[in-house]
Formats: sequence, structure tokens, C-alpha cells
Amino acid sequence: METEKLQLLAKQCGKNDRKAQYELYQYCYPILMSVCYRYYKNNEDSRSALNLTFLKVLSHFEKKGEAIVNFDAWIRRLMINTIIDEHRKNNNYKSVIQLSHFEKEYEDGMEGVDWNEAEDNLNVEELLTLIHELPVAESEVFNLYAIDGYKHLEIANMLKIPVGTSKWLLSQARLKLKTQVELLMSDKIVLK
Repeated sequence: METEKLQLLAKQCGKNDRKAQYELYQYCYPILMSVCYRYYKNNEDSRSALNLTFLKVLSHFEKKGEAIVNFDAWIRRLMINTIIDEHRKNNNYKSVIQLSHFEKEYEDGMEGVDWNEAEDNLNVEELLTLIHELPVAESEVFNLYAIDGYKHLEIANMLKIPVGTSKWLLSQARLKLKTQVELLMSDKIVLK
């Protein structure tokens, strides 16, 4: 969206113009849902988080009356932060994982994976399905690290877990994804 158009929409949204809010929602929806689909397994949770994020965007416009310079990146970051806040709010338990020989497991677990072959033969929906099948904590850490580019220290701070746990969860997610990708690849080879 053009900067001038976005600034105009921001001002109109700040004045509670419903048509402008609808137009901005239509613009934000695909951007935010692309983030939501990576973190949530069902559409209801995705839409709920998206709506919370959109309310934060509207609240910002009511206070400031102007759009952020890099709007698309800002709403993505806001979406991720909202998802993490929801995770913290809904996380009723704390688990402590004792790590033993983590470094060896982490290094040995990724041998024999040809990621280019997987990329050539799998589509996005299949990969998202595999990520959704992971346990919630592993899926969140994998998304934050591998897709959104956060470092383990940042992930640990966001999820309020030790850095070692973040590394372990990523390692577990990668191992499970590796196994699933290999199964899918062998099925596709047999089917061809």
C-alpha cells in the first residue's frame, strides 16, 4: 500500500471511520494471517489473535493518528508479540527440561538431510501441516527461530524459558520434522 494512502487511512481510523477501518483490515488480513497460520492449528485461534492485533493497530492510530514508516514489518512484529502474549497468558504450567549431552544431539540430529530436495518436492501446505503437528512449544520455538529469525536468547526471554530449553525444543522440532519430511519424501518417490 502506498505511504500516502496508508497515512490517510491512519488518520481516518484514528477518527473511528468505519470504512477506513474496514479497508485497513482488508489490507492487513492476508499479512497477519500468514503469520497466524504458522503458530496456530485452527482458524478460530488465528482469527482471534489477528483481531487482537488489529485492535492494537487501531488503538495506535487513535493515539498517534499516523502510520508507522515500515507498516508491514510493524504489524508482523505486533502479530508475533500478540501471539507470544497469548501463549504466556494461556500457559498454565512451567516445565523444566534437564539437558544432558545436548550439544551432541543437536549436532548429530541433522546429518543426511537434503533440504533442497525437500524444498523442491514439498509444497507450503505440507510443510505447514508438519509444523502444526509438532507440540505447541516446539512449533513456537521453530517458527520464531527458523522462520522469524529470532535468536535463542530472544526466544527464551519472550517465552520465559531457559535458553537451553529453547535450543532443545528447536532440536526436537527439527528431528521430528526431519523424520516427517523423510517419510513424505519416500511416499512421494514411491507414488511417482
